[in-house]
Amino acid sequence: MSGLKLDLTVELLSDFHVGTGFGLARTLDDRLLKDQNGQPYLPGSTVKGLIRDATERLLELLPLKGVVQVCQGEAYYRSYQKAKLKGQLSKDAEISTLCGVAPILDLETKKVRLPDWYCPLCRVFGTTYVPASFTFTSAYFPNEQIEWANELSYNEKSLGDYQINSGLVKKAARSSTMKAAYNRIDRKTGRAEDAKLFSLELGTAGLPLKAAITELYYPADPLARLQNWVMLAAGCAYVEELGKRRRRGSGRCLFQLAALPDALLEALALETADNSANILLDNLDKLVETPDTTQPAEITQSQASADGYANRYLVVAFTEEPLIVAQRAEAGNTTTTLPYINGTSLRGGLATAFLRRQGVTKPEQLDNSYQDFESLFGIEQLRFSNLLPAKLEIAGDSHLQTGEIQSSIPSPRSLLSCKLHKGFETEDLAVKPHGVTDFLLKDIPEECPICGASLEGYNKFLLPDDSQYPWDKPTSIEPSYEVIMHNEVDDRTSRAEDGRLFSYKVLQRGQWFAGVIEELTDNGLLGTLLDPLGLKPEGGEIRLRLGRGNNRGQGQVKLQLIPNPISPETGYQPVLLVENSIQQRVSKNMDETLSLLLMSDCILQDKRLCYLDYIPAELLVELLGLPEASLSSVDLAGKPLASFCSTRIVEGWNAAHGMPRETDIAIEAGSVFSYRIAKNDYPDLIAALQRLERKGLGLRRDEGFGQVVFNHPIHTNLDQLT
Repeated sequence: MSGLKLDLTVELLSDFHVGTGFGLARTLDDRLLKDQNGQPYLPGSTVKGLIRDATERLLELLPLKGVVQVCQGEAYYRSYQKAKLKGQLSKDAEISTLCGVAPILDLETKKVRLPDWYCPLCRVFGTTYVPASFTFTSAYFPNEQIEWANELSYNEKSLGDYQINSGLVKKAARSSTMKAAYNRIDRKTGRAEDAKLFSLELGTAGLPLKAAITELYYPADPLARLQNWVMLAAGCAYVEELGKRRRRGSGRCLFQLAALPDALLEALALETADNSANILLDNLDKLVETPDTTQPAEITQSQASADGYANRYLVVAFTEEPLIVAQRAEAGNTTTTLPYINGTSLRGGLATAFLRRQGVTKPEQLDNSYQDFESLFGIEQLRFSNLLPAKLEIAGDSHLQTGEIQSSIPSPRSLLSCKLHKGFETEDLAVKPHGVTDFLLKDIPEECPICGASLEGYNKFLLPDDSQYPWDKPTSIEPSYEVIMHNEVDDRTSRAEDGRLFSYKVLQRGQWFAGVIEELTDNGLLGTLLDPLGLKPEGGEIRLRLGRGNNRGQGQVKLQLIPNPISPETGYQPVLLVENSIQQRVSKNMDETLSLLLMSDCILQDKRLCYLDYIPAELLVELLGLPEASLSSVDLAGKPLASFCSTRIVEGWNAAHGMPRETDIAIEAGSVFSYRIAKNDYPDLIAALQRLERKGLGLRRDEGFGQVVFNHPIHTNLDQLT
């Protein structure tokens, strides 16, 4: 892994428009793409696409055309496939200049191809089959006041003196945009056509934007690595225009790379006093040379040390870029994110970072560390929990490292509220809410006792209050979203292709999430994971790229790891999910009700491998290791005990294999079940419940599935509908 980072400045020389695809009723036909502060920005996909398009156009010019050995790209491959399907080409016709669509595995040697094997274009920008050597962030407004406001979540009312930053942000947002109207002229009459007046929101000229380009991988041959950087610099220098109406004077721009760091000059063997990006352009002649593709990659693998590491770490995540963790497979051209960062993405991001630190891209390339990788990510010995929405309480004028993080829990399905006046009593809404009540242990009324309206579920993430009974007046928290539109440009016409418009509902940047990474058994594996990542036993900070489009301006997340070891005296406690110990939550009395609340989705199968949509008492007794009939699903009168549950389809993508994952059916987080304790050997019961809270239920527990909490206090404390 390289990790060399180079800043990119985008200077707008004229007004520009990079639209959202959405209008504003009776005001605008197409709005400008803005961040959560109201500032225009360029998404990373646009930055990367502009540089790639400029590079491809540059290679079509003399004297580079036909001399630089690059393939014809995926666009040509798609047209080739269409022509072949239509019978315009023979079935035996082959194309040899498309390295980017070749299999990653060499069919002759059965080994993963080296990065040197691909042409410079595919190495730099990547393809569907080849990982890109560089990541491109989005280009944001670099004002220090705005960056400070982003990090502190300036919308919070408790920031005091920093409220002035909010005003500065709004003032800067207003001054960086403008509205413009255009009409269509009838060629016959030379007059404006009826109903052909269009209005756009434009970004003003002179707006400075900044992005960053980071080198992830590099080939073993120094010549191939130099070609990567030269091609990247040439593409940046050749970008001249962006956005809509670029043929009519809008969108003129200038891409400028920052000064090259000494480490990069040394790695590229460039001995010069000039460290500007122009030194890369002086080496354009290197593109015509052929690198040595047989040279083995330099892999430096170190043995991890697990000494001194805790068996559990709190994980606090801050989204530095928009993030999309797909909820399920695409429905048409629309993709929607989950409202949290799931454990599957966290686990995959850490696995990718582990491989990069070892200098490889695939587990098969590992030598000394392969067994460590297999024990960390191949079997269920660690839990990478879901990172749920959290709230940061800033103390005074402190910065990010200080302050209190308050994590949320998924609301139980047993929570009901008035349909007409929905919400907690403490919420400041236009219409006074009637409150929310947990009806797991109570009889459900036929209507709202206050106004007579019907009741319906209340499904949000919940934060506890600071009172003596923390769950009698909780508050709700919801992540912020934005919709990003993305289209595919036809290489021949430079216009958007028909039917190739995609929309992504993403999590906005500048949000907080929290969860844990913990050992399911005391095996000391966390040190084996954290030590190669450069993290000390006292924790630290690491940046990961998660979700979709994470090499083009999406998915960068900053993680702060804080040690929180499991106490051997008191035993396991589900930190962040419940405050009370298991002894305080479970009574010694017989025939008491035992509730089970799912804090994450749970994938359960019976002995026939059929998916379950509930948790029967017999199965729970078996998983707990208790005597038969220790738990019952009916009360003493034979009446079934209340349960509230729902299911969802769990889909995913295996990045390592480049294939979809198996589709599962899971019981949704927030589902809650109740049982009667029929046999109560209290010490054994407490030990069994504590053991199951640590290990979890069902399949894929290492990805955060199956987290449970018994007798959560919200079921007894929350009662507002009175």
